[in-house]
Order: sequence, then structure tokens, then C-alpha cells
Amino acid sequence: MMAHEELTQSSPHAEVTEQELVQRVQAGDTTAFDALFRQCCGKVFHQATRLLGNAAAAEEVVQEVFLAVYEKAHTFRGDAAFTTTADYALA
Repeated sequence: MMAHEELTQSSPHAEVTEQELVQRVQAGDTTAFDALFRQCCGKVFHQATRLLGNAAAAEEVVQEVFLAVYEKAHTFRGDAAFTTTADYALA
């Protein structure tokens, strides 16, 4: 399992919005998925750690959330920010 610090390294897409990255992921851009992961995983990790109280469990949950994101990206409508949707998935 990757350490949280490794998961949040900077990305060439850092200045691109979550919405733009989601649209690119929906179009099949795998580098956009990587950028979305790196841009948002810290927020999702923080929320998971707060809910679970355990960093190791939070890392696992982050992986599960982003696997679900990858598999279901085509269903994201954009009614809310991506990280809001990810937080909802954690609850």
C-alpha cells in the first residue's frame, strides 16, 4: 500500500479544476484520473481519517473510493463538487 505522502505528490494537472478532470476521466483520459486522484485524495483521506480514527484504514478506504470513482465515472453528473460526492460516499 502506498503511503499517504506518496499519493499526494504534485501533478502536472494541479491547476485544472476537479470538474475539468472529471470530464476528462469520463472521456477516458487516464492521466486525468491520476491527476484527479492526486488533487483530491488528501481531502478524501482527511475525511476518512476523521470518520475512522485510523490512518491505515483511511488509506484503504481512499483506494476503495477511487476505485469506485474509476469504475463509475461515467455516472457522475456534476451536480456537486467531486470531493463532496466522495465525502458522501464515505458516510
